[in-house]
Amino acid sequence: MFSVQWIHLLTITEIVCGSISATLNSFLAYLILTRSPKEMGPYKWLLLYTTIFEMLYTFVNFFGGPSVHTFGSAFIAFLDTNSSYFAREVDEIFVYAYCFCFGFSMSMFSAHFIYRYGAVDE
Repeated sequence: MFSVQWIHLLTITEIVCGSISATLNSFLAYLILTRSPKEMGPYKWLLLYTTIFEMLYTFVNFFGGPSVHTFGSAFIAFLDTNSSYFAREVDEIFVYAYCFCFGFSMSMFSAHFIYRYGAVDE
């Protein structure tokens, strides 16, 4: 079992990393919109969509904050509703959204690398 100190450290780490993620992804979106060269073409929009999705993922993780554990090929996400700021139904939606975001991020990264492979291969 996890100790209380470990859970407290994990919570602080999630808050700090979530704040850093939101800040850096916002800055990245700004740079993509204002500083990317025209030669990037549609790749600019793929980068922007990925960044916006990662900001959504940060929001879901930051406010929903489910605990996720993996072992081998098993994956479980759960949320302590007793320490949550939201109603049980909202917490349930956050867990669903987190699982969706996790799966979608894998497919989004795959599409991203396939696009880059096609762009380099030409």
